Amino acid sequence: MDGKQLWEQLLEIIQHATKRNIPNKIISSHSKPYWTSSLTSSVKELQEARKKYQRRSTPLNRDQLDEATKAFKKNLLAAKNAWVKERTEGINIKDSVQFWKKYKRVFGAQQDNTIFNLRKGDILITEDKDKEKLLFETYFTGEHVAKQVSNPEHDRKVGQEYQKARNEERGSNPNHLLNSEISINEIRDAIDKQTTVDKSTDRNNIHPCLLKKLGESAISTLQSIFNWSLKNGSWLWDTANVTFIKKKEKSTDCDSALIPLL
Repeated sequence: MDGKQLWEQLLEIIQHATKRNIPNKIISSHSKPYWTSSLTSSVKELQEARKKYQRRSTPLNRDQLDEATKAFKKNLLAAKNAWVKERTEGINIKDSVQFWKKYKRVFGAQQDNTIFNLRKGDILITEDKDKEKLLFETYFTGEHVAKQVSNPEHDRKVGQEYQKARNEERGSNPNHLLNSEISINEIRDAIDKQTTVDKSTDRNNIHPCLLKKLGESAISTLQSIFNWSLKNGSWLWDTANVTFIKKKEKSTDCDSALIPLL
C-alpha cells in the first residue's frame, strides 16, 4: 500500500473519530466568540447599577447607570474589535472568505453593531451595503497588502532565498538533512508542541485534540506516510504560493519581521 492510500485511510478514520467525539459548535447571531472576563465584570456592574436605579430612581443612581452603560458599550466594542483583529491578522485569501461568512453570522443580525460612515478617498460612504462592500474589499481581498510599501531589494533577496530552499537538490548524499528518515520521536515532538487543542477543526476536519491522543499505530502510520512522501517526492497535502510581508516598524534584517501569507 502506498503513502497516498495510507493517508486516505488514516484521514477517514480520524474524520470519523472527530465526528463521533468532537461536538460542532454552530456559529449564529447569538454566539459571542469575542466575550472576555472584562465584559463579564462590566455586565455585573451594569446589572447592579440597573437594580439600584430600579429600587431608587434618584439622579445619582441614574448617573451611575448611565456611566455603567457607557463603560459596558465601550468594553464591548473593544472586545469585538480585538476579536476581529486577532482572527484577521495574517489571514490568507482563501480563509478570509470563510471568516467573512462567520463574521456576518456573528454580527450581521445584531441591531446594536453600528458601523459609522466611512470614507473612500473624497467619497463619504453612508449606505450599509456600501460600507460592507468597502470593508470586505479593504480587508478580505488582499487590497491592503497590495498597497503596502515594500522594499524591492529586500523582497528580491527573500524571494531568491525562498526559491533556493525550494529548489535545493538533495542529491545522493545520505547525510543530507532531507535524505534522513523522519523518526517516531520527531512526530511525537511535533505533536507535543501543538498547544491549540481548544481550536476548531482544520480543512481536513481533523481536530487538534485528536492529534494529541493518537496511538502508537496511528503515529507509526504517519511516519510511513511522511517517509514515503519524502522518498518519492510526492506531496499529498495542500500546496500554496507564499508571499512574505514585512511587519510594521520591524527591521528587514530580522527574521521575525516577515509574515508568510499563503
